[in-house]
Amino acid sequence: LGRLTKSLFGGGEGRARWSIMRAANKSSRSAALEAEDAARRAAAALIQKRFRDQTFLHRDVGPTVMCLKGGARALWGSINFGRARQSSFLACSDTTSAPLIAHIFQLHWSLPTPEMILSVTGGAQDFELTPRLQSLFTNGLTHVAGRSNVWIITGGTDSGVMKLVGNAMASVGHKNPIIGIAPYMATNGRDLLNGCHGDTVKYGGVAPAGRQGAPLNPNHSHFLLVDAGTQRSPFGTEIGLRNELESYFRKTKRTPLVLLVVQGGPGTMTTVAATAKAGDPVVILVDSGGAATAIAAYCEGGGSLDAVRETVGEKFADEKKAAQLQQIYELHKASGNTLLTFFSIDSVDADLSASLLDAIIKVHTAGADKESLAGGTAVGGRAELGVDATAVTSSAGFTSPRAEVSERSSHAEASQSNGRERRAVASHSVAVRMLMLAVNWNLPENASRIIGRLGTGVGYRVAVKEALQRALFL
Repeated sequence: LGRLTKSLFGGGEGRARWSIMRAANKSSRSAALEAEDAARRAAAALIQKRFRDQTFLHRDVGPTVMCLKGGARALWGSINFGRARQSSFLACSDTTSAPLIAHIFQLHWSLPTPEMILSVTGGAQDFELTPRLQSLFTNGLTHVAGRSNVWIITGGTDSGVMKLVGNAMASVGHKNPIIGIAPYMATNGRDLLNGCHGDTVKYGGVAPAGRQGAPLNPNHSHFLLVDAGTQRSPFGTEIGLRNELESYFRKTKRTPLVLLVVQGGPGTMTTVAATAKAGDPVVILVDSGGAATAIAAYCEGGGSLDAVRETVGEKFADEKKAAQLQQIYELHKASGNTLLTFFSIDSVDADLSASLLDAIIKVHTAGADKESLAGGTAVGGRAELGVDATAVTSSAGFTSPRAEVSERSSHAEASQSNGRERRAVASHSVAVRMLMLAVNWNLPENASRIIGRLGTGVGYRVAVKEALQRALFL
């Protein structure tokens, strides 16, 4: 090898040959780096172009690419309720994708990404809360919305809990987005919206709420009217798209979501079950009656229908509703009793805003604890795959089926570990957001509990520093 090297690169000719090879190699590497850099620039330019195109599409074109259930163009524009009250609206098919609607919200309507989504469900018929509960409800709602960018989502009509929410927010003049998601075919006065493509329509002289539908509440800022066609009853046809939209923001934007239940009927039970199944927190106004009181009685009574009968009668004790109550109860138990939070006026410190914040923290803390437990049982999980602790490879480099199973098991464990890390990061991110909300809402006890759950490290120090700066600013 030495003689060969000397013959190739020894002497003046060999050194010249070596210099040529080095230059060629250097030139080759330089060309490769330039090509790689050019590819990066081209990819960045393509991404930027796609982003500009998508932004233009949703901001300036937006609803024109959408349609109603029958294929006709979607309806959109502004609704003038009189007295300087004007709201944006969009009517589209129930098959429209949630991401597309989310882009309309944020780019066409210019709504900023929310710090939290408060989804309110309950009675669709007009009802009255007791004076004390009405006061706690209004104060809690306006406190939550007053100091942070919270989206409030309701059914949007001028009746029941939707009317309560709209009127409560209007009474204090808050400008938070109040988004009403209602069935288009059950919206009274929808004929006034026909043919509206970016215009402003006057909404007046509309029939009051009845069996065929209800008018829109004038104190909502935005409306999404969901068209499911005429082949079935329109009531409840908006629930699927509403759930998808809320889930989109929760998963892709990591926006905390909490469902507030006020009174309600059978449809409310379905919504609560779907929310609990998705793992989102639910706050029940125990004293509001209807489905809210029935759910609280069943869960706090240990799954007893007798407790339901004693509080709300037989209305929520039939076979179908009993099955829904049992599903909600089992989901609540499986979560370690963290999914449902029962808010009662009999509480010593009855503060609805604190209960909403605590509900979110409980669920995410329980999720993080479960991930920790899962991490501690990784060995048991491997045993379930049937992996033997004995040697699993044979001679001649041949990999036995046992070795393949072991390798797959290792990959599965690595994937699970990465998944746990991502969920832990997401949980920490939510906790930091909740800490800032606790500071904004002036809830020092809640802030103290959240800080105790953040752990230690750089993330902890940064979060606490930002919270302190925000507190000093306020």
